[in-house]
Amino acid sequence: MSLWLIDFPPQAAQLPEQNPAWCDVRGDWPVVVFEAGSERAVQFSSTVPSDYRGQNLEVTVLGAFSGDSQPSHQAELEVAFERLSPEGGNLRVPQWGSGRALRLTVPSEEGKVVAGSVVLSGSEAGSLSGGDVFRLRLRLRTSGSNFVGRLEVVRVTVRPAN
Repeated sequence: MSLWLIDFPPQAAQLPEQNPAWCDVRGDWPVVVFEAGSERAVQFSSTVPSDYRGQNLEVTVLGAFSGDSQPSHQAELEVAFERLSPEGGNLRVPQWGSGRALRLTVPSEEGKVVAGSVVLSGSEAGSLSGGDVFRLRLRLRTSGSNFVGRLEVVRVTVRPAN
């Protein structure tokens, strides 16, 4: 059993060339900001721990909403992985795996921290192997989101799913 966690703070954000989210600060906390109604994205990169053997991965997003306090509202983020390898990686042609939806529900108190998780199969996670370099992308899906204001992401983690 693998016991590891990859932690991505906002300071590790890599903004894509097109439609990037942006970094800001809320209450002295660095955040990655997604504006309602705008399909923006953020990426993070790391190396897969050497003992990873292709099992399911759980991605958790910790964030808060600014400008919304309607519990019937939600944000939908698409979570996708990309493996970078000498066997087929190309920096000019992104090769994202199939994405999965992760939903965060707006709490009744503006600014209250919420969390959402999604589990991706090994193949959905880009067929990663231990030691591979990878990127993780979060993209706001406007078709599945109905919140107003901003979603402010404080942390993103990746770990083997139980």
